[in-house]
Amino acid sequence: MTVLFGKMTMDWFEREGITVKFKKWISATAASLLLATTFVSTTPVAHADAKATTSIAEESIYDLLVDRFFNGSGTNDFDTNTQDPSKFAGGGFYRSTR
Repeated sequence: MTVLFGKMTMDWFEREGITVKFKKWISATAASLLLATTFVSTTPVAHADAKATTSIAEESIYDLLVDRFFNGSGTNDFDTNTQDPSKFAGGGFYRSTR
């Protein structure tokens, strides 16, 4: 019988009355885990290309002023003054997305 864990462990198995099938299952599981961790630890890591990075100058940034669009619903406008052009007068995303 091949002893994977050493004599002390096999003596413990014998003392506890563990069957031969179970011993083989434990040995196979331990060997599989050892083999799997070997493959995982030796897999090369993919690195990003230096040319793949972009600068902020190449990006598009949008700023949507909802106050300038038609107000689809007045139910969500609180403390608005439509008479003062420098203040928020409502508006929403509803018309800007349609």
